[in-house]
Amino acid sequence: AVTVGVYDKNNKRVYSKTVYPAAMSYDLSNLDKYILFNQLPPGLYSYQVVAANAQDTSIILSNQTFRVN
Repeated sequence: AVTVGVYDKNNKRVYSKTVYPAAMSYDLSNLDKYILFNQLPPGLYSYQVVAANAQDTSIILSNQTFRVN
């Protein structure tokens, strides 16, 4: 599974989408339409990408903070 998510400064999920590709790689741009950056109100957010395998072992691949002005 691959999950992308946007979380507010209180770590509350604002947007997220999980997919279950049957492949060893996945193009995250396929999830862009689910993460509505242009609709976020001003504030501090984090963008996370998490991957999980069939045994449900997950790892955070990216955790980037960004600000919307």
